[in-house]
Amino acid sequence: MATSDLHTATAFPLVEDLQCWAAWLETLEVECYVRCVAGPESASLGAHVRHHLEHVLALCAGFESGIVCYDARSRRLDWAQDPELAAAACRELATRLAGHLGHNHQCAHQPLQVVLHDRMAGTVQVGSTVGRELAFLQSHGVHHFAVLALAQPHLKASWSPSLWVAESTLRAALESAAPANMGPVRVDSVPPPNLTLPLGAQ
Repeated sequence: MATSDLHTATAFPLVEDLQCWAAWLETLEVECYVRCVAGPESASLGAHVRHHLEHVLALCAGFESGIVCYDARSRRLDWAQDPELAAAACRELATRLAGHLGHNHQCAHQPLQVVLHDRMAGTVQVGSTVGRELAFLQSHGVHHFAVLALAQPHLKASWSPSLWVAESTLRAALESAAPANMGPVRVDSVPPPNLTLPLGAQ
């Protein structure tokens, strides 16, 4: 994959997702945002959003140092209490990511050290890249939106399927719904109204 293609593939899905999160958050009332969701997952919508945004912030903080530690990320409890603050954080983080990556097309290949705290091995560092961590965070966001879609199915009516369904699952669903002579299906195509997606699928 060419450098420019890798840069586009890893950076912009996360940036676009953050912008979509912001638009959705701006429609929420505080009461809905802080209420714990029903089911086995007892966290609130805000807790899921805060958790993901803290991970994105940890990556942004590691751009200059070259070291990322998600376990020691800043805890922004205010992002879990106020959807407007969380929306603003989404937009700020999207701008930071786009700005950093837009000025450095080699950035996806920039090496990083990710610090992990393992109960057996203690603290270890593993090699990674900015592009790999961007891809991880995009998947991380899909996972948390899928959890919310399971807990409160009505929420996903206003979401793009790409926010809560993994690309491979969405591609398979689109291809199975497409006519046999249609040819390759783009994942960013507008899903047909009758497209059936597995609830909470990742």
